[in-house]
Amino acid sequence: MSNDHSPELIEATIIVIDPAFNDEKLQEIVQTLRVELIEGKVVKQADLIPIETAPPGAKSIGGFVKGSLKAIAELTQLKPLAESLGNRLFGQTIEIEIEKQFLRGKKLKVKLQSVEDLEKIMPEIEKFMKK
Repeated sequence: MSNDHSPELIEATIIVIDPAFNDEKLQEIVQTLRVELIEGKVVKQADLIPIETAPPGAKSIGGFVKGSLKAIAELTQLKPLAESLGNRLFGQTIEIEIEKQFLRGKKLKVKLQSVEDLEKIMPEIEKFMKK
């Protein structure tokens, strides 16, 4: 018997880019963001990305990919996740690559730097949620 009520999950790779910060400060921002996303129940799981699983050429700090984390969330939390990132990291560039866990190949990649960017990508996010 299949469980039709299981929430569809997404995997989001979140990269924070800000040349104004050194590597340590950027990693501190990502670690704080990780805790806030989990405590705010925006994601089910969020982890720093071990350098061993990173693409070639990725910069590391303390054994993890600099400025990056991977999160697992319910598809229905995609919009709140993007809003939370946009509000929390206003003024910094955020790249988000989202992949539906059970539909490998279905990806959405967006870049945010302002509230206006967030408003522009919301239709893309809503369309992705319906795929």
